[in-house]
Amino acid sequence: MCGLLHSSFRGFCSSAKSCNFVRKHQTIKAAPAVAAGVIDQPMKQDELIALFDEFLAMTRPVNRPPRYKQRSNRETYAPQTPLIPWYLDPESGGRNPAPEDRKTGIRYEE
Repeated sequence: MCGLLHSSFRGFCSSAKSCNFVRKHQTIKAAPAVAAGVIDQPMKQDELIALFDEFLAMTRPVNRPPRYKQRSNRETYAPQTPLIPWYLDPESGGRNPAPEDRKTGIRYEE
């Protein structure tokens, strides 16, 4: 289990180590961890995830500064539509039209 400390959970699940706790092997007709007497019955994937999360919480606690303030509400902004260059819109009025002839959403040269 100590070797798992340095690997990510995704790597743990995709490796053969998780199969030892979850998957029943054909040759021994049981999960290898059950056959070895480490656990009583094969675990479900959710149980293995919960056990791994507990293990990480015990071995790697989150270290935050003493005056850490959790962000409660991040400010979000409405998406902005980019301005279209004047030369891509045939009805834009040209390079630098009079202010009253300018269309909204078009970027003109100044």
